[in-house]
Amino acid sequence: MKNILIFNDCLKLGGTESLLLDILNHLSKKRCKVTLLLPFETEDNILLQYVSSNVEVRYIHKKVLTGYRRTLFFLAIALFPRLYTWLFLNLKGYNMLVSFKDSPYSSLLSYNSLDKILWVHNLAVKNKYKVRSVKEWLSVAMQRFKMNQYTKAYTHFEKVICVSNICRDNFIDVYCKGKVKRKQSIEVLYNALDLSKVNKCIADNPKDNKENSDIPVFIMVTRFSVEKRIDRVVESVYKLKSEGYTFKVLILGSGHYMPDFERMIEQKSLSDTISLLGYVENPYPFIRQADWLICSSERESFSLVVLESIYLRTPVITTNCGGPTEITDNGKYGLLVENSTTGIYTGMKTVMDNAHLSESYNSKAEECLKRFNYTNWLQSVEKIFGV
Repeated sequence: MKNILIFNDCLKLGGTESLLLDILNHLSKKRCKVTLLLPFETEDNILLQYVSSNVEVRYIHKKVLTGYRRTLFFLAIALFPRLYTWLFLNLKGYNMLVSFKDSPYSSLLSYNSLDKILWVHNLAVKNKYKVRSVKEWLSVAMQRFKMNQYTKAYTHFEKVICVSNICRDNFIDVYCKGKVKRKQSIEVLYNALDLSKVNKCIADNPKDNKENSDIPVFIMVTRFSVEKRIDRVVESVYKLKSEGYTFKVLILGSGHYMPDFERMIEQKSLSDTISLLGYVENPYPFIRQADWLICSSERESFSLVVLESIYLRTPVITTNCGGPTEITDNGKYGLLVENSTTGIYTGMKTVMDNAHLSESYNSKAEECLKRFNYTNWLQSVEKIFGV
């Protein structure tokens, strides 16, 4: 029987984690043993409650690492990954290891004799540095060192699964210097949507959450992190309100930078237009009752929420930021705008000035969804895992 170890850096609410949950529960029904490896135990891993009891859960650390302990750990796995693995990470009995997200932990998991798979959900950024001080020089040197370590580590994964074509191209450009090594297979497997799960969530909470059906309601379901560029939406709302537009924006999600946006919204007197609802366990009724979903990201490898919104017949406005461009087929299945604040502003203004646009995009939803068939995705997953 195949014994598979799957690592992820968390099991919080998110597109990547939702897909991992599907994979874990699906594999638990097959003729194999599955173990989930997480960095540490924390209450933030809210999806853990939905993992099948047939899946064993392990942790690298007994508790959350903070301060100098966290720094020393990442320094140790960067400099001595083989030694750290041998001393502290028991891999006996497993015959396959999957790092379900490209992260610093991938360095730790790359130096062993198991069959290894890396799942890539991120778009790496090539930074151009300007060094003006010794402190900046040290920071740049550290960043380059980490990138070199990631590049070395990623070459030890025999198979790499990317969630979109742009994700694959980015991985090859940044980590393979434009050329794929012979021993490594780099494939594309689009994420897919479990429609039965979405339908159940809708049935469990069918309440109409739209506060005022007479005005347009925009929604975002996102994480409050830098690359999501929620500031673009806030700035666009401020400008559109000054032009006399009346509408609502609901933002579902949480994250480190949420307090910053709360202050920004208050300073611009937008509290009557933008509502930060925090973490919502079941966002689907909110999405379904909104008029448009906004993806304002600077970069996205896929964006499952864009696909979910299309299924729920809430058309999308998305920046040209990677994965959503592929999902919408360059604007065929959603309004694709410039990757900027101006793009978001123009998109919101356009859909409010042209009420018929939503019907036009919704009429193409079924055609769009055929490319992301969940049954076919599970079959591809089984083939990748060899079960």
